[in-house]
Amino acid sequence: MRLIFPIGELKSDLKLSKISENLEKVKFIAIVEISDLGLVTDIALLEVGGEVELLPEIIMELEPDIFVSYEVSNIVEVLVGNGTKVALTSSDTLYGAFRDLLLGRARVLPKGEVSLKFAN
Repeated sequence: MRLIFPIGELKSDLKLSKISENLEKVKFIAIVEISDLGLVTDIALLEVGGEVELLPEIIMELEPDIFVSYEVSNIVEVLVGNGTKVALTSSDTLYGAFRDLLLGRARVLPKGEVSLKFAN
């Protein structure tokens, strides 16, 4: 499973990096790979830089199973319209957003269940 997180502020401790509150100001995309057993197998960062207008295309090229967002925006609507599941979180850090997914506190669009109960 591939999870994509938009990062607005990168911290030295990646898990404390801030999820972008405004998808127009995304600086990095965190890509988290989870195995079939629910183990995090890889984490990568992609610098978006000044290519925010291309963000939907960049995200769809990464073929995420879930895009995690702090807000509903035009970008989220484009992703959902193209078949990407989006999980909305109220947490502002990568760690908090991931935890919201684990605990079932994130709202998934389109409606549906996403199980991460075995993820570490």
